[in-house]
Amino acid sequence: MKRNYYLRTGLFFAFLILSSIGVAQTYTFTAASAAGPNGPSQALADIEYAGTTLDGNVTVTAGIQYWVVPTTGVYLIEAFGGQGFGTFGGRGAQISGEFNLTAGTALKIIVGQMAPPPVGSVNQFAGGGGSFVTTTANSPYIVAGGGGGNHGASYVTTSDASITNNGYAGVAGNSGAGGTAGSGGASASSADAGGGLLGNGGGIGGGFSFINGGVGGAGTTNGHGEGGFGCGGGTSSWDNFRAGGGGGYSGGGGAGENGQINAPAAGGGGSFNSGTSPVNLAGVQTGDGTVIITNQCAPGIGTLAGDLGSLPDVTEDCVSNPTAPTATNSCNGGIAGTPDVSFPITAVGTTIVSWTYDDGINTVTQSQNIIINGIDNTPPVLDNPNLQNVGGQCDFTPSTPTATDACAGGLAGVADVTFPLFTQGLIVVTWTFTDPSGNSVTQTQNITLNDVAPPNLDIPNLPDYTGCGSATPPTATASDFCSGALNGTPDVIFPITAAGPTTVTWTYVDNNGNSVSQTQDVYVTAVDLTVTLNTATISANATSVTYQWMDCATGQLIPGETGQTYTAITTGDYAVIITTGSCVDTSACTLVDFTGIDELNPNAITVYPNPTSGSFKINFEGNIENIVVFDALGRIIDVPLDLAAGKIDGSNLATGKYTISVITADSIYRQDIVVVK
Repeated sequence: MKRNYYLRTGLFFAFLILSSIGVAQTYTFTAASAAGPNGPSQALADIEYAGTTLDGNVTVTAGIQYWVVPTTGVYLIEAFGGQGFGTFGGRGAQISGEFNLTAGTALKIIVGQMAPPPVGSVNQFAGGGGSFVTTTANSPYIVAGGGGGNHGASYVTTSDASITNNGYAGVAGNSGAGGTAGSGGASASSADAGGGLLGNGGGIGGGFSFINGGVGGAGTTNGHGEGGFGCGGGTSSWDNFRAGGGGGYSGGGGAGENGQINAPAAGGGGSFNSGTSPVNLAGVQTGDGTVIITNQCAPGIGTLAGDLGSLPDVTEDCVSNPTAPTATNSCNGGIAGTPDVSFPITAVGTTIVSWTYDDGINTVTQSQNIIINGIDNTPPVLDNPNLQNVGGQCDFTPSTPTATDACAGGLAGVADVTFPLFTQGLIVVTWTFTDPSGNSVTQTQNITLNDVAPPNLDIPNLPDYTGCGSATPPTATASDFCSGALNGTPDVIFPITAAGPTTVTWTYVDNNGNSVSQTQDVYVTAVDLTVTLNTATISANATSVTYQWMDCATGQLIPGETGQTYTAITTGDYAVIITTGSCVDTSACTLVDFTGIDELNPNAITVYPNPTSGSFKINFEGNIENIVVFDALGRIIDVPLDLAAGKIDGSNLATGKYTISVITADSIYRQDIVVVK
């Protein structure tokens, strides 16, 4: 690698002047022993830069080197393009300029590589790669074009890299044009072109553009030349005279034989320079390219001094974390001072802090008084001066805001209300932060509760409800997010007695006035439950129904009494159960009172034979409605009867005394009878 510094007379003397004051920091990027169309690996870069200013500071991805600017300042960037293949292969350009770079800026760097010897042929002269320095977004600072391949016996001007943005065209009977505006060059007769910043080179073996990785063109596998890393163009013809264009900001054109022309010369790649104090030289670099970045502001240049002539005293109540003061030399500003004590300072009294500024060569020291007075007259400082408006639907408890006190540290706010909040609408809460010394600060926060959601129906579609004679359906319910369980309020009064369907509207209202309604159809089947009492006979007035009489005193059904009428035989309350369809209802209880008529003249009836060993007859002048036989314990004995004949079959009666009750329409007559077996 050869750098022609003797061509840069002005820069050379400037370098001597810098050397007399301080040593500038230089970073040199190379191909790191990589060769051919692909750039170096991370391992090769680590070996290449070990012990240099780039040691451990270069990251390699797909041959592209990434480096982060270490300090803010003015940098000289010099880029040298790679040479095309051949003894007189086109030479790379030397492009340099000054740039204001900010610490932390990542640069993307491709070092152009010389085109390697051809594969399987002696006549395929490929193009060299260009050297690029750009942002990670591919915006270029500097691009130094690579040289084109040259079959000739001397250097050809257009095979050397161009110092303009455009690549050169090839020189031969068949030649491709150079690229413009960042595009790749054109191929000709299997002589492929170099790639540019944005576009690939033409032809099968054209170099890839910078944004596509900058890989040199590979051509075919049967006798071809590979372009150098940095967008160099390859060739793709076996044993014919071909030359590939150089890579660069715009690619160089390819060149191939035509008739008697056996020394084609491909075009060199274009260059780019956006720096100040630019230097652009053609026909400089042989072999691989290189990139040199030099910090023009070397440590120690000029006089290092604090930005403030004297540092003011800092007075605090309890604790101090002073901001580091800065110093400036003629190249760099903002050099922060380093204190000789640890922060924070909490000791009451005056602490003298010595600040030291170091630019790498020179140091300057300043003193500053830090005074802790031990008197807390300063209120806390709000951690969040503008509290966010918050709220909810039913109840809300906000996060407690905080403040920081110089002496007490973190403080939690105390609200002027009790949480959770339940009142609907806007509530302005005042938070107070008080330190142990009684200093306080307040802030307000808007909290809004807005319950606008209606209750949710527990049963979306209420089933129809049916009642007999009257109906009182179960109370319908709903659930509310804020109010919980709610009972519905009907728009009618229960029980409903009107026959037929009645539509009931149930309404649910939550504690915040939100409501929802639903309807339910209630059906009442009319049942005539009235009865008529005639002496001891109760008659149900309902017709075309079924009946079952019951004793109200015991709640028991009276066996066998399923007619429309029932004739009581003892004093008591009696009711009838009416069934019609699916409706079952019970009448009111009716009193049948035999008091005063049980002991009517027993001589009105004659029971014979008496005693009897079996059947007996009753002689009565009138209509007998019923005959009842009681044993000595007053129990009714079921015996066969023939009311029309007044005959009783007592053949199953055991020996003993029995009472016979003869029931007529208006009286009851009783006689005793003895059964002897």
